[in-house]
Amino acid sequence: MGRKAKFIKEIKLKIINEFYKRTKSVMLIANDYGCNARQIYNWVKSYELIGESAFDDKPKNKSYSKELKLAAIKDYLGGKGSVEDIAKSYGIYNNSTLLSWIMKYNSHKEIKDYDPKGDVYMTKARKTTFEER
Repeated sequence: MGRKAKFIKEIKLKIINEFYKRTKSVMLIANDYGCNARQIYNWVKSYELIGESAFDDKPKNKSYSKELKLAAIKDYLGGKGSVEDIAKSYGIYNNSTLLSWIMKYNSHKEIKDYDPKGDVYMTKARKTTFEER
């Protein structure tokens, strides 16, 4: 299930339009709308990458295949561009997603495919006697 956006699509598009007009600094725009400059830069990046549809409500979070993750990591480690360039070329919405994959890869942890089944299972409680309680 996707996350609920704190800002609706129309507000984000309004902020992006103000960003492109260049009449105010990013900090002033952020203060006017109660967000931060980093969010605005991320919204602009998503808008340039996908367009207005980047701000549509999504029923679930985006998932990436193991092959795409490894290809993006190897491109970065091979010096084929910055994190931002590679994230944009692979359609990864957020740079921090790619950075987390790189850190995982560099610490020799396994890069996995998305698995919708949870790894956490509830364990049954141990039966206790009245005296133990």
